[in-house]
Amino acid sequence: MIEIVILLLLPSCLSVIICYGLDLVSSRMLKLSAPFVLFALSLILWTVTIRNFGDMGIIAVSAWFITIAIAVSCAVAIGMNIFPPGLGKKRDAVIAFISPFISIPFLFMMFITPEMVIGQAYPDYFFSKRLPLSGWIIDALTASYEFTAGGESILPGILLNIGFFIEMIIVMVLLFWVLKTVMRVYDDIPT
Repeated sequence: MIEIVILLLLPSCLSVIICYGLDLVSSRMLKLSAPFVLFALSLILWTVTIRNFGDMGIIAVSAWFITIAIAVSCAVAIGMNIFPPGLGKKRDAVIAFISPFISIPFLFMMFITPEMVIGQAYPDYFFSKRLPLSGWIIDALTASYEFTAGGESILPGILLNIGFFIEMIIVMVLLFWVLKTVMRVYDDIPT
């Protein structure tokens, strides 16, 4: 139950908090780089948690879900900073709260995939099955590596998180571009 709350509500709440926090910053470069730094810090904390509490399932899974929630909320902040909706603070906050729900199909794609048995080698298409937009790049980069499920390497998990973050950036930038374009067209319609 707590995992569902983490995956559905935490990205929305974090998106609003991050977007309000970035509104206080005047530097555009800092507004665009802060979400990347925040995601990198969450990835480092996830790696430390997996290394120290890997045997405790609920802690490891919750840490992974929190990292995913931070990835989605940082992607929303990046999209809103590249193409700001400009509808006023309250409406922008509502947009920041609602837009993380677009990540739900991508979460299903990442979670509902063929099961891996401990000791089984990862298939060649491991990342592209889980990450439809960016997985093929990671599959091409890791083609010569032999990863096994349940092995000592946490590199596949790190690459999966980075690939998911890249996907969410692509989706959110496209979403806010479309929103900005629609709003511009709507403003040009004579009354």
